[in-house]
Amino acid sequence: MGLFCNHNHRCRTCIAADEIAEVAEVFSFGTNDLTQTALGVSSDDYGSFINDYIDQEIITRDPLQSIDAKGVGGLMEIGVKGGICGEQGGDSPASRRS
Repeated sequence: MGLFCNHNHRCRTCIAADEIAEVAEVFSFGTNDLTQTALGVSSDDYGSFINDYIDQEIITRDPLQSIDAKGVGGLMEIGVKGGICGEQGGDSPASRRS
């Protein structure tokens, strides 16, 4: 049998991660898609309002460039420890917890 990999990019897979991990040999989180799903935004149109959110201090930084540690990071913590991929994967704050 081949290698079973799971690339999590939806909220539901984070919640069911313990069950998926029983059969998955590789487990990673797709932070870009997971962020869009968790925050209900689309990378196609969020550019029209994201700077206003930052300017009004609704958020501190662009969540598609620097991971939302509390929200998206919290979803990842529900799951098992695994790798991350996506644009935020190379962002050093992506691995911190806050």
